Amino acid sequence: MNHTYYNKLKKIYNKSNDELTKEIFRVSDIGVNSEWGFTDAMKEYIKYLKIIKNLNRLKLKFLIKPLLKKIKRKLKNKIRVLFLVNEYSTFPSVMSVYETMDQDKDIICDLVHIPFNHSNKTTNTNKEINDYIKNGYDKIIEGEEYDLCKSSPDIVIYLKPYDTIPTKFYIDEMQRVVEKMIYIPYGIHMIYEKEMNRYAFQLPMHERVWYYVSHSKRNTELGVELCPTKGKNFLTIGHPRMDLIHKDFTEDRFYKKIKKQAKGRKIFLYDPHHSISDGLEWGTFKLYGLDILRYFKKHKDVFLLYRPHPLLKGALEKEYKGDKKFFKEYESLLKSENIIYDDTSNYLVAMHISDYLISDTNSFVPEFTMYNKPVIHIIYKNHKMVNDKELESMIYSVNTLDGIIKKIDYLKNGNDELKEIRTKLRKSFFNYDENITVAQKLINTIKKEFYK
Repeated sequence: MNHTYYNKLKKIYNKSNDELTKEIFRVSDIGVNSEWGFTDAMKEYIKYLKIIKNLNRLKLKFLIKPLLKKIKRKLKNKIRVLFLVNEYSTFPSVMSVYETMDQDKDIICDLVHIPFNHSNKTTNTNKEINDYIKNGYDKIIEGEEYDLCKSSPDIVIYLKPYDTIPTKFYIDEMQRVVEKMIYIPYGIHMIYEKEMNRYAFQLPMHERVWYYVSHSKRNTELGVELCPTKGKNFLTIGHPRMDLIHKDFTEDRFYKKIKKQAKGRKIFLYDPHHSISDGLEWGTFKLYGLDILRYFKKHKDVFLLYRPHPLLKGALEKEYKGDKKFFKEYESLLKSENIIYDDTSNYLVAMHISDYLISDTNSFVPEFTMYNKPVIHIIYKNHKMVNDKELESMIYSVNTLDGIIKKIDYLKNGNDELKEIRTKLRKSFFNYDENITVAQKLINTIKKEFYK
């Protein structure tokens, strides 16, 4: 039995026999038609429904309380939560939630990896699972080995809204056997245009989840406007990545390596997106990437931490296939004394150690702003990707190579005219609260629902 069905049982014992029969058939029909079959919780629920149905109505009111107490003792008042995660680079979006829940006496957590497919992807399931283990999450379970029926979760937490995953993990299939879903976006939205609006607000995931964890009031306003739920399932508590800004990585081996090689120089983090020729027009590496690397090779007074999107490698192999000249220069630039190519699984080290960010339009931009550090946001040609006035006022947006170089020179010389604005808006924009984490806000909301 899980908490979901225990709560149902508390409400259903005084129903008529006809109503109990309908409920038995309803749950049985779910089990028969689901790819997962019957969960253990569903089986127990049906068993107790039949017991209640066969009890004498006069005796029922005297027998039901002891029966419910017996179930509750067995249940131990635990809420079961399943985290469906993908590549480790997206895990920080739920890291604080998982860690806090895993330490909570009222919650049992399962951390399950499911493969996410993309045409530019160059990693496999084994590599991704090993990334979790290397970073201390050795309780990770491979999706194919996970026994959902035995675990019988009350809640499933998703990171990605897309359907390029095994079909049995689709939200419509999962929702047959688990009623409550929570969506915590793997990235923090900053792009509001037609295609991105679909990815952010208009996929089945957004409509069907119990809660959509929203990072800002602006994001929720757009949910009201664009999501089929009209924002009714949006929980505006900030993004869990906010909880990670005070993590300590000073003893991390890669952190120490960067510090040693940087030799006190200011560190710029460069984060180009993978979309360089697929029509999305967010990535600008094809326009400016090599020039930015050339700048840092020439200017030894600053240091570059180069951490491209994990899918950029595959995109470059497609775009420059057979172009030996491009790859020869690219690889040569990355060997510069003041450049480190960061292909580690944990991007948080780069976030913490860097002084500045140079980035295409992606979720690193708002996330880096959380740290109250300057961002050079590269806009593709004449596009205006950010239509959030508060976020836009906190970052340095440029759309030419000359603009990029001037901003690098401006910042490395100690200038930062937007610091005061970032300091003022950071709390209000991200719903940042120093007294409670986003993870704890979510847990409090869940417990209020389950223990009422």
